[in-house]
Amino acid sequence: MFQRDPWNAEHILAHAHAGYRLLRGNSFAMSNFMNYLNQFAPRDPRRGPLMEEMLEANPYHPDVLKQAMDFFIEDGQPRRALELALHYKKLCTEPIHPTTLYCFRQNPMRAAEIESGAFKPLDDALRCVGICEEAVRKSEQG
Repeated sequence: MFQRDPWNAEHILAHAHAGYRLLRGNSFAMSNFMNYLNQFAPRDPRRGPLMEEMLEANPYHPDVLKQAMDFFIEDGQPRRALELALHYKKLCTEPIHPTTLYCFRQNPMRAAEIESGAFKPLDDALRCVGICEEAVRKSEQG
């Protein structure tokens, strides 16, 4: 297994890219590749098209949506991020969209937090809306 440090970035990116190519349409493989691009190659031109592909492949996945919000804020597109945050809010409003709930529950710890009430999807979505609204305000102020 590769160490997660800058000296191995080239190998980590190559491995993640291979997974992405071999598992086309797999949201985990896409997200994994995007995470490593963000970490080791934040100016890589593959990031934009990959983000669009991720959103198209699974517009109900909370992690994809949050990753996209961060991406679009960073890319100077806070209104696009806000659109995604509002979509996320809609997905998390009762009844929670079944695919979104399934994605949350893929993480056993998150599933337990949902069951116990320690994590409330709508609260998380509202937090994201607030962050995106603030980014829009800042962009409009110049």
